[in-house]
Amino acid sequence: MNYNPRKELPSQRAALIDIAVWTCYYVFTQMTIGLRPIHLLLSGLFNVLFFASRYTRSLALCMIPFLLFGIKYDYQRLFPNYLYNEICVEELYNLEKSLFGVNVDGQMLTLNEFFAQHTCAIADFLAGIFYLCWVPVPVAFGFYLFLSGRQKVCPRFTWGFLLLNLAGFCIYYIFPAAPPWYYAQYGAEPILGLLGSPAGLVRFDHLLGITLFQDMYGMTSNVYAAMPSMHCTFCFFSFLYALKSRSHWSVRTLLGIISAGICFTAVYSGHHYLLDVIAGVTLAFAVYCLCEYVIVKRFFRFCV
Repeated sequence: MNYNPRKELPSQRAALIDIAVWTCYYVFTQMTIGLRPIHLLLSGLFNVLFFASRYTRSLALCMIPFLLFGIKYDYQRLFPNYLYNEICVEELYNLEKSLFGVNVDGQMLTLNEFFAQHTCAIADFLAGIFYLCWVPVPVAFGFYLFLSGRQKVCPRFTWGFLLLNLAGFCIYYIFPAAPPWYYAQYGAEPILGLLGSPAGLVRFDHLLGITLFQDMYGMTSNVYAAMPSMHCTFCFFSFLYALKSRSHWSVRTLLGIISAGICFTAVYSGHHYLLDVIAGVTLAFAVYCLCEYVIVKRFFRFCV
């Protein structure tokens, strides 16, 4: 059989659409938040996959939701959620203490306050490792689904991931909420325009003599986005799809451990209340059920 490289290329219409979309993205990004090397790297990777072959183009199209997630995350700094609704600080702290408070020598503490007084180097190290997994692991799992021959499940997972992110995004604007570290450091009064803090994850930096989490959180202005915990949501959503797709037992086990580790770290590090974790896991399960038992079953039966 003769190999025809033209059959591997996208249609002229698809290529023109791709070029037009990325050109608009570059122009708008430069005019608003400024183009950075990471923008060029990700767009370059996408286009390599898009133009290389039909197989890699299918992979690139399945990964579009992750690109849209990154773009949305990048642009949300233009529209801070605290400008649209009242920020919840003390109310969430008091509710957490009343529901999950720990009595220590007659004083009621939140789990975050308890862990702040009971830290250890092993937990600090594992906490940093787990928290770095929140986006890379779902992306890697999306690649795994596609490359392992589960092409029907892959778009359901990736587009479900985007829907999950948009749902959390809407909640952030409806209910801006301060994280535990904010209340511990600044009290009950909201401070606008504040940059993020690594909170307990700074201990990971100190262990390794680096400034990874300090730099990472020092660049974010999305401080009042604690409820729900999307760190917990993303990996638990991946774990649910690992079960759904009957992935290899090692993949299911690894995702289960990472999901549990992130949930623990969210509270241990002072980034989230247990309430935020519960809300995040509940949201992941709700969106999973919506995708699999409503959207796919009723509207996209060919994907089943």
